[in-house]
Amino acid sequence: MTTDVARYPRFSPSAAVREIGAARDALSWALPLISEAAAHAVRQPGDWSVGTNLAHLVIYEERIALPVLAALAEGKDGRDLVVSGEENWLAREAESLGDEPFAAVRERFQTIIRRHVEQLEAFDEEAFNAPLCSLWASGLGVLVPAGWVTKKSVQHLWEHGHTLIRAGWVAYAIGKK
Repeated sequence: MTTDVARYPRFSPSAAVREIGAARDALSWALPLISEAAAHAVRQPGDWSVGTNLAHLVIYEERIALPVLAALAEGKDGRDLVVSGEENWLAREAESLGDEPFAAVRERFQTIIRRHVEQLEAFDEEAFNAPLCSLWASGLGVLVPAGWVTKKSVQHLWEHGHTLIRAGWVAYAIGKK
């Protein structure tokens, strides 16, 4: 399995820190506005609560992104550290954490994002762009670098962050905490 990295844009660890930081900052504004009741409310059967969306981000970072980034920093693939790059194997764990007090999940989120930034700051540009990880490339014949893994985290933060920021905006707009 090889990847021709010359045809892809290079990733920058410092840009990744800024991108993770922007998502963290947006969520840091919204999350304290969300009440415990609002965090656990489910709009429609089968939907995730705001708390479960945040818990999902925490579990993804703890169980997939950070272990894989740590392995990549050591020049290893990281594939053996996780079941899959897909997140459905973590759904029950996220749902369980989502039932915990929202303030505790918020604190865990802040801690995990700080750890992500610390990991990014330890990479030099070469290591950040070394195509080593096959986790998300099943059947594609590609290896992705730490920069790609981090872009996936940024995308994931904004995807679920939309729900969280909206909940914070609603709480702010109606004046409830």
